[in-house]
Amino acid sequence: MSGWRWPAFLVVAACFVAQATSVWLDLGPRPGSTVAISPLARQGQALFRNHGCQSCHALYGMGGFLGPDLTNAARRVPPGRYAQLLQEGAGPMPAYRLSADERAALWAYLQAVDATGQGTPVAPPGDAGPVFATAVQRWRIHGGELPDDAAAGARVVATGPCGACHRSFAVDPLMRAPDLSLALAHLDERQVRHVLADGRGTMPPMALDARQTGQVLAFLRWLAANRDELAPQRPATPTTLPWFAYPATNDRDNPVSESRQ
Repeated sequence: MSGWRWPAFLVVAACFVAQATSVWLDLGPRPGSTVAISPLARQGQALFRNHGCQSCHALYGMGGFLGPDLTNAARRVPPGRYAQLLQEGAGPMPAYRLSADERAALWAYLQAVDATGQGTPVAPPGDAGPVFATAVQRWRIHGGELPDDAAAGARVVATGPCGACHRSFAVDPLMRAPDLSLALAHLDERQVRHVLADGRGTMPPMALDARQTGQVLAFLRWLAANRDELAPQRPATPTTLPWFAYPATNDRDNPVSESRQ
């Protein structure tokens, strides 16, 4: 680098280091911006900070980006899954092995944060109807064909219990069930077979024989290979972008949507 590039690089690097340090230490003005929480929730807040959760997770969109935003985690994650994640870890998240009292305190803190309102964008709802049935229909209308095993797997997914929790091209907002069209981006086929046979978290084992399991895997492979063409296309305009709508912060049972013109 030469000339003005070195000073510009150093300024950007200094800004990044300052921001990272502020996030890690949880610095910032407090007066006038705090919310009263219970003593148990305050213990959970201390645990959140002492374990460095903010280095990977965000609250209200501020913090780390390696893990999901936890602003509304208390409404999304079932308590059983929450305890499992803390005790066993998941992906890059390590196992913390917290005591029952510590888990209760951290859960109280997440509930207190969640109670302040919607802090993260509302995800698109995905296709309606049986899981991925509309996507398969769109594919066939445009002249596409499915391999026989993938078509059989599509029928197993659409007519089985998957639709109780999973949505097409979307994460279920209540059960937090993942988008199955991205399953093979996060798990290999051996892991998918294990989840189908033994369950995982709140998902129970599926009563599938070896042939049906192979068909579901063939369908998931087909979904992953053609996801861009299969996913519903939603035109984005300044008045329709989903992250411009938030429930009212003081009345979660009566959300008020706002649009920026």
